[in-house]
Amino acid sequence: MGSRSASQQVLAARTPRLPRTRFSPATVSQARYAVLAVRWAARLLPMRWACLEDSTAAAFLLSTARRRAEWRHGVALDPVRLHAWIVGPNGEPVEEPTDTALYTATFTPDGPGRHRPTEERTNE
Repeated sequence: MGSRSASQQVLAARTPRLPRTRFSPATVSQARYAVLAVRWAARLLPMRWACLEDSTAAAFLLSTARRRAEWRHGVALDPVRLHAWIVGPNGEPVEEPTDTALYTATFTPDGPGRHRPTEERTNE
């Protein structure tokens, strides 16, 4: 491994290290409140606001309260359509129409709420 350059060392010294925190899972009511609050605020914005923006903002709002909910992106066929939504701790979509069950989750950036153990690396 090579050593750091002087500029990398200065940047590393000036960059604050944020502690790694694990947010507690949001309750169904907290997730519902976040989704409804985002949808209410979106009515005031003079721009396109769809499911991706909706779910992203709800996940961000929950993170400001140090909570998390599973964020899913999925696809449904015939006709092909995409959707993004938030799932509560019970695995059910939060404030979504019943046809959300037709979507197959293709991407879930954070886990379903349980803490995942970190793997320890061993030097060989």
